Amino acid sequence: MNGPALSGRSPSLGQSEPRFANPIFFAPASTTSSPASVYLVFLICCLQSHRNSSFISSSFSYWLCPTIMGKINLTALRVRQTALNQFASGKTSKLPQWVGVVGEIPPAETLIRTRPPQHELVQQRLKTVPGSSKPQVVFQVQEKRRKPKKPSRLFQPVGLKYEEDQLRTQFFRDHPWELARPRVLLESTGKDFEHYDWSRIQQPGKRLDGESVVQRQLWLLNNVPDITKSAAYDIARREFYRLRLQEDIQRRVAAEEAAAYGAEFGPSYMDIGMKMENEQYDKWVAWARETSLVQDQRKSALSGAPDLGDTTESSEAEAEEGEAVTL
Repeated sequence: MNGPALSGRSPSLGQSEPRFANPIFFAPASTTSSPASVYLVFLICCLQSHRNSSFISSSFSYWLCPTIMGKINLTALRVRQTALNQFASGKTSKLPQWVGVVGEIPPAETLIRTRPPQHELVQQRLKTVPGSSKPQVVFQVQEKRRKPKKPSRLFQPVGLKYEEDQLRTQFFRDHPWELARPRVLLESTGKDFEHYDWSRIQQPGKRLDGESVVQRQLWLLNNVPDITKSAAYDIARREFYRLRLQEDIQRRVAAEEAAAYGAEFGPSYMDIGMKMENEQYDKWVAWARETSLVQDQRKSALSGAPDLGDTTESSEAEAEEGEAVTL
C-alpha cells in the first residue's frame, strides 16, 4: 500500500490545507460526505488493498466499532465457559481435564490487587470486673505501628505474630545457654501439644526446656486473674530452676553410686577442656620463642658491622696491655 497521495500542490500561506484521497489514513476528501459514504469508501479501499490484512482489521475495528477500543479483554477469565460451549456445540468431543478444577477454583475476577490483611496481636487475660463475683475473660488487641512501606513491598504478606514470641525472646535473652542444650524435635503424631496440661511445668514425655517456661508463663497469664507478665515469668522461672536443680542432684548421685560399685568414667568435659588449653599454651610458648629469636636476629642484622677505626684502636689498646703485663 502506497503512502497518501496529495490532490494538489503544497499549500502556501493563506491557502487551505490539501485534501487526501486515501481515507484509510486520513479524513475523507469531502467534508460534506455522510458517514455511510465514508464507510463505503473505506470498505472499497480495504478490498482493493488486501496486502496488509492486520492493518485493515485494526482500522476496520477502529472505524466501524469505536466503542470496542479501550475495553478490557476478559477472554482468559471465560475460558471454562468457552470450553463448555465448544463441547455442547460438538466442536470438541471431550472436555479438558481442567474444566472441573477451574469451576471449583475460579480465577480472580478483580483486576486490582488488594492489600494483605493486617494481623493483630490478640492477648487473652482473666480480670476481675467490679460488680461481678467471678473473673471474666478479656481479649486485648495490641495495635501495630503503621509504617510507610515501599511500593515494591506494599503487597507482601504480613508476618504472623503471637504472644509466645515475646515471651520466648525474653527467656532466651536471659538464658542464652539453654539454646546449647540438645532438643528432640521429632513427634509421633504432630499433635503432642494437645495432651499437655500447662497447669504444671513438667509434662510426661517432654524434656524440660525453655519452651516449657514459655508455655507455663502463657498459661498463667491466661488463667490467673489480674496477674502481670513479670509475676508469671517469676513463677515459671522458679519452678524451672527447682526442677533443673533436682536433675543435677539426681545426675550427681547416680554418678557417685556407679563409682561406688566400680564403674570407671573417662575424663570429664572439664578435664578435656583443660588438656586442650594446655596444648594450645605449649604451642604458643614455642611460637613466642621462635618469634623473639627471629626479631633478635633481624635487629642484629640491621645494626651492621662495627667501624674499622674502633677495631684498630681496641687492638692497639689490647697490645699495650699485653706488653705491660709481660714487663
